[in-house]
Amino acid sequence: MGFNYHWRDVDFAGWFVCYDQAYAKGFHLANESMYFLATAVGSALNAQIVGLYNPTTEVHYFLGFGTAAIALGILMLFMVKTVKRLMDGIQ
Repeated sequence: MGFNYHWRDVDFAGWFVCYDQAYAKGFHLANESMYFLATAVGSALNAQIVGLYNPTTEVHYFLGFGTAAIALGILMLFMVKTVKRLMDGIQ
């Protein structure tokens, strides 16, 4: 007895849902809530960070956030093997 599903069948636009084979499809509302919570947190952070921008610091502002985005992307590339190993056995 168990849940027979594939992680691609889960209605969520995130990557952290696939950690458990016992994940039920009935939790899609919780996933929607997490999606909207992430959007709200992103908007709140943006409202705080936008105060750092002004015409004199424009180059440093975009250079800093661009570099941070690229660094996080590279970090995620190095984590691919770990994530695949942790997802081993999930159908």
